[in-house]
Amino acid sequence: SHIPRAASIDKPFLATAYFFSFLKWIIGAIVCVNIAYITLLGVLLFLLSDISQSTSIKQIEKKMPVAKTTYAAAQGLSVISRNTLFWLPTKGLSTLLNASGSTLSLIDEGMDFVDNYTAFTTLLLQKNKGPQEMAQIQLRLSAIDENTKTLIKETNNMRNNWVRVPAFMLEEKKKNILNQLSTANQYLTVLRGVQKNVPEFFGEDKTRRYLVLFMNNMELRPGGGFIGSVGVVEFDRYTLTQLRIYDVYSLDGQLKTHIDPPQPIRKYLSQPHWFLRDSNFSPDFPTNAEEALSFVRKEVGWDSFNGVVGVTLSAVQDTIDAFPGLVVADYDEHITSDNFFIKTEGHAEDNFFSGSHNKKNFLEAVVRAVRLRLETGDFDKVLLAKKVSNLLDEKFIVLHFSNQQLQSMAENNSWSGSIAQQQCKTQETCFLDYVYVVDSNLGVNKANFYMQRAIRLFVDIAAKGEVKNRLGIEYRNESSSKSLIGGEYKNYVQVVLPKDIRITDVSIDRSSLSEYEVHTKDLKTVGLWVTIPPGVSRTVVIEYDFVRKIDKKTTYQLIVQKQIGSINNDFIFEMSSPSTMGAAKTNFPAVVQSDQLVYNTFLEKDRLLLVSFSPDE
Repeated sequence: SHIPRAASIDKPFLATAYFFSFLKWIIGAIVCVNIAYITLLGVLLFLLSDISQSTSIKQIEKKMPVAKTTYAAAQGLSVISRNTLFWLPTKGLSTLLNASGSTLSLIDEGMDFVDNYTAFTTLLLQKNKGPQEMAQIQLRLSAIDENTKTLIKETNNMRNNWVRVPAFMLEEKKKNILNQLSTANQYLTVLRGVQKNVPEFFGEDKTRRYLVLFMNNMELRPGGGFIGSVGVVEFDRYTLTQLRIYDVYSLDGQLKTHIDPPQPIRKYLSQPHWFLRDSNFSPDFPTNAEEALSFVRKEVGWDSFNGVVGVTLSAVQDTIDAFPGLVVADYDEHITSDNFFIKTEGHAEDNFFSGSHNKKNFLEAVVRAVRLRLETGDFDKVLLAKKVSNLLDEKFIVLHFSNQQLQSMAENNSWSGSIAQQQCKTQETCFLDYVYVVDSNLGVNKANFYMQRAIRLFVDIAAKGEVKNRLGIEYRNESSSKSLIGGEYKNYVQVVLPKDIRITDVSIDRSSLSEYEVHTKDLKTVGLWVTIPPGVSRTVVIEYDFVRKIDKKTTYQLIVQKQIGSINNDFIFEMSSPSTMGAAKTNFPAVVQSDQLVYNTFLEKDRLLLVSFSPDE
């Protein structure tokens, strides 16, 4: 009887041991599943980060299948994880997985958009299109419109998912993603507006003709740069039918009437006549566009243009990146964005004389090479679109149209190169301030290639609301005295300011000037002559008081405009206000120290700065 009793005692013990052994195995399996889930999610995030840094569509196409497979596997493991007692520690990860899924959906839709855009571009450049191709164009345009609407929806969805990701997880990455999504949403909204105008621009129903001004911004002028060549571009029913380049001297040589030039051209260029090449002397591009149309009408009888496009040398140079391995066969030259300026200037200077066609011939040869690549589809379409978008935003390309709908599009997106309207942007009442610094290189050289420029505005608000401004423009000429294209920077600078101010002092390097010009119309413009030899720095300072005052309930608004075609522009904004105004709130990342705030930035586009005050009651 002793032996059976021992066996009966062992049975419950063994059952318990088996249970805990099984439980241990289950826990181990669940832990392994969660570890695998977390690992896969980490791999997925790495893949998404890698995709976001890809430089071409082909790279993204190769990486997307792996990312999708990883996401599917992580999604499967997340189901197991959520149905266990160990779900709570990984709860935050599910929001990260959802955010990753919405990111993949956005990329997928973006790829579909690129496919439709690429097909449309190919059709646009195809010659002799028949009814089938025209029908395809309409289908692609409709598809692009649907893509854009879906992308806006997916962007908002992705943003909502990333907002839910816990702050302790990938905090910096999350912040960057949300900022990028905000920017993407702005671009997509702009794109929708542009799409509505595609039929009009490309001549859906009849020919559209545009005058193109090729402006060398290394010889900077108020409207973008010295006009060295002009082009005529025609589109007829979504087809590029003409693209011709003309040397500006061949046109100017046919002008038979005298036209008085602006006074600075007469005085500092010693030029008694005005020609197309110098016609863009206004800070306002619409004014320059109308002047150019008037000149080509008088010089060569050209008429019936639907718009004017200003294209700077920097714009041409930057877009060459979308045409890797570009060869100009006529000159046996391999052209890149790095050597384009030097090559262009080299061919322009060879045996140059007024009326020679060397520069025009070389530029025309480059355009022919680019057009051939366009027609064969041998270029990076996505990169080209991105480049053109940035160049428009940064005012290296400017647009002017006779069609009001197209012109409104250009103005609404700050692509028109026009002087900004002086009105409050956020509320009915505000304190309006405005700065627009406009250089005119009249030294017959390309010194702007070497120039550095910093604009510094100090705003001082007194206890009773008086506002005094001190505007400094710091120039540094990094050219060598032996440079073939550089040299002394001879600059007639115009500074456009608010109308209701009193100029108290204008100086160069702390020496007050007695000779400067002031013109008052809708705004007040101060014009003066300054020269900066190679290796020298000089500072122009304009001090002025406002007639009106600001109070603590009024928002201060400053519009700073970037000159068309200008490069190397630093902008420093400083404001001092009394304690009675209260703490300053801004729409820009300023450094605030007691009663003063400071903001440093690069002026690559127009800026709107807002400062409001919150006085203690």
